[in-house]
Amino acid sequence: NRDLVVIEGSLGAILDPSASPEGLTAKLGIDATRKFGEGGAEKLVMSEAPMAWARQLADKLSQPT
Repeated sequence: NRDLVVIEGSLGAILDPSASPEGLTAKLGIDATRKFGEGGAEKLVMSEAPMAWARQLADKLSQPT
């Protein structure tokens, strides 16, 4: 349980059905870090085609309309 934190009485979204009438709810925090020195996952490297597509899309979306 040391990797979980529950904070009760936090202000939530107005539309949250689990919130109290005052809009209070609980928040959950998860520590998903690894211990120092432990192995990790291999670095994900995308091929050039998906990267080029993503760059084009990002450029298109960042242009003013």
